[in-house]
Amino acid sequence: MPFYNAIGAYDPTGGQTQTPEFLASFGYYPLSLALLSFLFLICSLRTNVVFVLIFVFATAGFACASAAYFALALGNVASGGSLLVATGACFFVATIFGWYILFAIMLAVMDLPSLPVFDLSHIIKGQSEKAAAKQGYSS
Repeated sequence: MPFYNAIGAYDPTGGQTQTPEFLASFGYYPLSLALLSFLFLICSLRTNVVFVLIFVFATAGFACASAAYFALALGNVASGGSLLVATGACFFVATIFGWYILFAIMLAVMDLPSLPVFDLSHIIKGQSEKAAAKQGYSS
């Protein structure tokens, strides 16, 4: 938004030209979101495959966006453009999985035949389940 003058602060003329300095500094924003998405990915490993795939592609998308801004800051327009296309592709796939899980949840709430989301809770055991198994209890 031009009102905040985020780009103009890096432009010596005060204009809205994206300078290499601005692109390099802006690259850290999607990088921090990639790290956050990676944490969400780790935490989703006990839920279901669809959530895991959403966060795999979101993490990859944010990482590609960050790499694109750093490549553009270095003047590598070809790589930066390719990485921006990859960013769009990753987020498109993540969105498709998001719509899938939304539809699956809506079907389940309405007590209709639901779509498979491939539960992972039986594959990756929780800490309490491991402790109960060690003591001889089953959950």
